[in-house]
Amino acid sequence: MPQPVSFTRFAIATVSCLLLGSCHTEPKPRPQPEEALLMRGRSALKPHLKQGVNRDIAFFVDLTRPSGQNRFFVLDLRHNQVLAQGLCCNGRTDAQGRVLYSNTYGSNCSSHGAAKVSYRYRGQFGKAYKLEGLEQSNSNLFKRAVVLHAHSCIPEAPQQAPICVSEGCPTVSPAFLETLAAYIDHSAQPILLYIE
Repeated sequence: MPQPVSFTRFAIATVSCLLLGSCHTEPKPRPQPEEALLMRGRSALKPHLKQGVNRDIAFFVDLTRPSGQNRFFVLDLRHNQVLAQGLCCNGRTDAQGRVLYSNTYGSNCSSHGAAKVSYRYRGQFGKAYKLEGLEQSNSNLFKRAVVLHAHSCIPEAPQQAPICVSEGCPTVSPAFLETLAAYIDHSAQPILLYIE
C-alpha cells in the first residue's frame, strides 16, 4: 500500500523543483524570421563595423531566398529592427536556379561579402551607387562595375514567379531605390551592404 506523502515533503519537492528548474523547463523561444535575419546581418557585418562607416544602419541582401520574395533589408543595428525591405535581383544562376557567385570580371555573377556603398552617379539605368568590396570574395566589385541601381523589371511587391536577373548588380525597383537613397544620401558616413 503506497505511503501517503506528507504536505511538508510535497512542499519541499515543489520548492526544489522551482528553484532548480529540474521538473519542467519551457523551451527557448525560437527566433522569429526578422530576429534571425538581424542576427545573421549583424554577425556578417561585425568585422567591418569600424570607424569611418555608419554603425547604426546597414543593408543586408539575402540571395538565398527565392527572387520573388523580399531579399534586400535595411537594418537598424542600434534598435535591432528591420526598417525597410524590398525585392532584389541577382546575377547568373545555374540550371536549378541557384545563384552563382564570382569575383571575376565578365562573369555576370553576384559576389557575396561586405561592401561599402560609395558615391552616387548617373549610370545607364539612372541613379546608381558605386560599391567597394571589402572582402576577397568581392574585391573586384568596383572594377566590374557592380553597382546598386534600379530597373523597371523589378516589381514593387513580392510575387510567386521569379524576377529578372542582372549582370551581377544588386538591382532593386525604382521606388525602393528612392527609399535606400534617403538612407545613403543622409548618412554622414558610408553605409555597409552585405550580400549573402
